[in-house]
Amino acid sequence: MYGQSQYNMYLKRSSLATPSVVEVIGTFGVRILTINYYVTDPSGIDEQTAGNVAVYPNPTKGIVKIEAENIQNISIFNVLGEIILETSVSGDAFEYDFSKHEAGLYFIKVETAQGVNTEQVTVL
Repeated sequence: MYGQSQYNMYLKRSSLATPSVVEVIGTFGVRILTINYYVTDPSGIDEQTAGNVAVYPNPTKGIVKIEAENIQNISIFNVLGEIILETSVSGDAFEYDFSKHEAGLYFIKVETAQGVNTEQVTVL
C-alpha cells in the first residue's frame, strides 16, 4: 500500500524473544509507519552473569585493568564486532593497553567460573 513502510529495530539486552510493535498513525487514522523491534543481546548468546567485574579506568587513553574472581578468558571487540584480542587468563586480574587503538567504543567479554560479563570501555 502506498505510504506504508516497515522497519526492524534491535535494542540491547533483554530476554524478550517476541517482537514488540510501534505504529505511527497519521492524519485520519492512517497508519504511516510500523516498527517491529526486538530486544536482544548483541552477541546473540544468552549469558549467565559473572558477578562483580571491574573495568577501569573508563574512559581511558591507555591501560585498562580488568578484575574479577577466577578469570578464565578475555575477548575484546571493536564496535564492528572485529576481534581485537582473545586470550586465556588464570587469575583475578588482567591489563590491556588500548593506546595503540583508535578512539571509540570497545567491548570486553570476561569469562569466569561463575559466568560471562560483557563490559564496554571508551578509548579517548
